[in-house]
Amino acid sequence: LPLIQAGKVGKKLKVKARSFGTNSAVVGCQDWCESTSIDPNAKYGPGDNAVNKYINHKKDVTYTITFENLVTATAPAAYVEIIDTINKTVFYISTLNLGVFSWGDSLIAAEPNEQNVSILKNIKPIHPNFLRIDATTDTTSGIVRWRFWTVDTVTLQLTENPAEGFLPPNTNGVTGAGFVTYSIAPKAIVTNGTVLKNKASIVF
Repeated sequence: LPLIQAGKVGKKLKVKARSFGTNSAVVGCQDWCESTSIDPNAKYGPGDNAVNKYINHKKDVTYTITFENLVTATAPAAYVEIIDTINKTVFYISTLNLGVFSWGDSLIAAEPNEQNVSILKNIKPIHPNFLRIDATTDTTSGIVRWRFWTVDTVTLQLTENPAEGFLPPNTNGVTGAGFVTYSIAPKAIVTNGTVLKNKASIVF
């Protein structure tokens, strides 16, 4: 993995996000997760992913990508990467807006109209480290990438302790799961019957 640029919490990193109170992500997940039967590592968009749905192409569409460190995992996850390649033939990449970043019972929302965000979050005392979140949008390639790093509080590099990852095995259905969201506008030239396909990959 590449080295992470060093910086002090809230100082050298451009923090463009709003933090919510404790357990806010649990409430958010209840609105989303409990109303939908979900795969723990999957992507959801307009419709229900099982039946073809017509959407209003004049409105932005929102996607949610969920991830989970399975209950059978033998250690916490220290690093999670999500990669989504936008189909630029049917979407305006310039309209992409990052949404929320959630893990366990924590949630952070990007400011409006943000396509690139770096956040350094103190996750003590639950965890001994910081959590760094980088979300980037490459408007040339169409690749959107989210990276969750568990970083040492001194070196600000990825922790070398396999027991100190930010995402534990999901034994209670909350602490070991998370999700990210974004919205994007279909192109005006999209015609009736056009299928808007999109997929993402998740790496632990």
